[in-house]
Amino acid sequence: MQVSGSTPRGLGALGVLVAVSALLLVVVAPSAYAHPVDDNATVLPANSRVSGKTLGEWSAAWWQYVFSIPADDNPLLDPSGARCGEEQSGKVFFLVGTISGSATRNNCTVPEGRMLFFPLINLEDNAAEEAVSPIVDPPPTARKMASLLNCLVAGGSTPFAPAFKTCQGVTELHATIDGVALHHLFAFRATSPTFRIRVPSGSNLEGAFVSQVSRAPYSQSWMSPTTSM
Repeated sequence: MQVSGSTPRGLGALGVLVAVSALLLVVVAPSAYAHPVDDNATVLPANSRVSGKTLGEWSAAWWQYVFSIPADDNPLLDPSGARCGEEQSGKVFFLVGTISGSATRNNCTVPEGRMLFFPLINLEDNAAEEAVSPIVDPPPTARKMASLLNCLVAGGSTPFAPAFKTCQGVTELHATIDGVALHHLFAFRATSPTFRIRVPSGSNLEGAFVSQVSRAPYSQSWMSPTTSM
């Protein structure tokens, strides 16, 4: 099965506490309660629960997964896909994109029988990163950061971030599986609950994100990396 998606993103990437995403759970087998793509894959409905978790809760788990892995071994920073199985367990297999730019990963092997979970667009923010490079008005709270992320994804305005009084929002989402285009992707948007992350000592993803956000211009430009596996 081949999966690709176009992922517009704002501010490169941010940090943790709250996440807003457009997400897909793909079953690599026919399923009676999912939307069939072809004979090999189906997409679960946006209101699905898998192992008791909603899409928003799986979004939090996805961020906790990528932040938990040292930068040198992190699949988010691996251009080949060879590290895609790092620290993966359970029935859901996380696919990742890139921090910026695009990547074609041909060396990822997914164990048989796993569901695939991957974001088309995902943004998150946290108090630690706000302390280094503030975006919302201090003090940062979950409500303020959620308002910022909602503005960046859905458009409109937020009263809590002077640099983003108005936002264009994401206007297009694209994903294909086995060459078949998926539709109505905005229906898969989900907001996570507030959550915590644990990062390893030494080189880690949080350090990479803080460094990038510190250098990023606060604009409404969007990058569109595409990941294919």
